[in-house]
Amino acid sequence: MKLGFKPPVRIQQVTGPNPGFAPSGHARYGTNTAKYGMGAADLGCMWDNREGTTFHVFGDNFKTCTPAFAGPTGTDWRPNALGRSSNIDLINGIRFDDFNVDSNGDRTPIIPLFSDSEDGLVPTGGINVNGNDYLSYVAFAKNHTDQSQTNAGGTAMSTDGGKTWTREYGCSWNQNARLTDPFQQSTFASCGDGYVYRFTTESDRAGNIHLLRVPEAGIIDKAQYQYWTGTAWVSDETQVGVLIQGPVGEMSARYDDLLDLFYIMYHDDSRRTTVFQYAARPTGPWSVKLPIMPDRQFNIYAPMIHPRSSGTDVFFCGSIWDTYETYLFYANLRVSR
Repeated sequence: MKLGFKPPVRIQQVTGPNPGFAPSGHARYGTNTAKYGMGAADLGCMWDNREGTTFHVFGDNFKTCTPAFAGPTGTDWRPNALGRSSNIDLINGIRFDDFNVDSNGDRTPIIPLFSDSEDGLVPTGGINVNGNDYLSYVAFAKNHTDQSQTNAGGTAMSTDGGKTWTREYGCSWNQNARLTDPFQQSTFASCGDGYVYRFTTESDRAGNIHLLRVPEAGIIDKAQYQYWTGTAWVSDETQVGVLIQGPVGEMSARYDDLLDLFYIMYHDDSRRTTVFQYAARPTGPWSVKLPIMPDRQFNIYAPMIHPRSSGTDVFFCGSIWDTYETYLFYANLRVSR
């Protein structure tokens, strides 16, 4: 099986006060995060809680925001926030049902910071396993000046439908002195074989992709993780190999049961394009890098695959630095044998 793409279309501005937009002929849902005090945000990793609700966890977010090349500034900054949506007609956009909010009705961080050692705690992936929700995150060091300066890649857990979260410190990977730890940013995928697969990369946007697996019941037990060397699964994390050569920006991964394929999306800075790769097994072999959306079309980072994607219909969210907002895109796969 070989996959290709028709050019993706931008369906909706997901965050902020903009009323949203869609291709001509489609009904549209306006952006509705401003009523929760979110005027701007990036990332927005997504997963299905298997009860008809999709969780969206955003990274740095503001009530009002002034985008800038050196980094956005604004009012009422929060390190992360969680919203829920249940609509399935994604061609019309995402419609939020609610957010985790404080007593004033404003979105509230689901995972707090250690204020004396962290600047931010950014979500990178999520999954629901056996009725519980798990979130991977990267914690940025206090007063960091670039993307490589992180403290750890970690895991958080919720047992009450995403209302409250705990940081599972026993399942984290600390950054090293060279800022080259390969497990700082990660995302999850599962295919029903009893394992959760965790795709990881370094803390900047120039690293490679590495592969871990863990039995579903042991997702927060670091001792149960195994690391793919390139030829075998081992328990020694220092033996992890390179699954996909970088440079890899913030990535997302998914298993599609209709196509019976794993696929990964990320931004490749060297090629100046958003990239799509696929494989029949998480260990590969992986396809060549398919340039799904060049920067000259839409210059995004952190392409996050929507869990309601199915078969040849791929929906994903991407962030645009110039506006500091997140947008929904649709891409149609072309399948050949």
